[in-house]
Amino acid sequence: ASGFGGTVYAFWGDARWSRTQLLGEIARGHWGMCKAYLRDVVAAPDLRRSGLAGRLVFAPLTSMTEESIARARRELAPLREQARLAAADDEP
Repeated sequence: ASGFGGTVYAFWGDARWSRTQLLGEIARGHWGMCKAYLRDVVAAPDLRRSGLAGRLVFAPLTSMTEESIARARRELAPLREQARLAAADDEP
């Protein structure tokens, strides 16, 4: 049997918004996006987030980004860089 081709767009969560409201939520930094695979959907709930590492993206900081989200991103940036460098040091 051959597989089916095509593109599937999935929005994970429970939302009842118009398209423009969802785009506004993404622009403010409330939602992220990623390319997902079947393994992401069928993974145990406690493993789903870690399985998105490297694929989860958020909108860039803009005037629409809420200040609390922008501040958290600025504060986390050095920690993420430290973790990245530590992981690179551990590679053979």
